[in-house]
Amino acid sequence: MTEALGRMSLRAKVAQLVFPPVYGDGRNRDEALDLARAGVGGFVFYEGVSPADTAKLVAALREASEPTGLPLVIAADQGSGPGGAGRDGAAASDGLRGGRLGAAHV
Repeated sequence: MTEALGRMSLRAKVAQLVFPPVYGDGRNRDEALDLARAGVGGFVFYEGVSPADTAKLVAALREASEPTGLPLVIAADQGSGPGGAGRDGAAASDGLRGGRLGAAHV
């Protein structure tokens, strides 16, 4: 990690401090993927739909961020309870808690 940081420009280092919102229902999916490719440090999830859909979106974001060589941090807004309720009543963070996205994605 230290080696990767040493090769980064100041712009890339500052981008690692940015954690934009991403919505589990996919309404800003394309924008979030562009930001992942641009090297943001991570995302804060809001309004999840289901653990399965959340897992798919997290996997797509992590794949988009792979060229940075740094791990993508994923957080969930829990201001209105654990992840807030999605359309089907599932909490967005249900899929994030305890590594249930699978070892390849956590």
